[in-house]
Amino acid sequence: MCRWKLSIVCLATLLGCGGQIGALPKDNAVKVFEASVVVMPAQPVAGQRVTFDIEVVSDSNLPVLADVELRVLDEQSKPTYQQLWRDVVFNPDDTWNLTEGYLPDTNLRAEHKVEITVREKSSGAVLFRDDTLATLDFNH
Repeated sequence: MCRWKLSIVCLATLLGCGGQIGALPKDNAVKVFEASVVVMPAQPVAGQRVTFDIEVVSDSNLPVLADVELRVLDEQSKPTYQQLWRDVVFNPDDTWNLTEGYLPDTNLRAEHKVEITVREKSSGAVLFRDDTLATLDFNH
């Protein structure tokens, strides 16, 4: 008798929701990145070496294969220096550190912005881009 009542309750529940059982929700793929750049020396001089300490942090919940690009942009946002690292593997909650040297031209003047871009390899989607991470001021 108890099984018969349970069957009626289950049947009524199915009919009440349209007779369909939906799929279980899937975890959404999250691809989130942050970056920081430290410039040394803090007051760069045109024609003298500048060092960038770069840190890119993946807050993603799955591995991501990406290209990471560093660009130094002049006041018209034209690159005066760029470096591309291809096929960087970011595991979930991973941090990627790199030190890069740069020798600016001797005739540089004005402020230049440092931009980092993280682009997913498979789709080409920009996962992170920021041109306000650091400034190079050659006005001295």
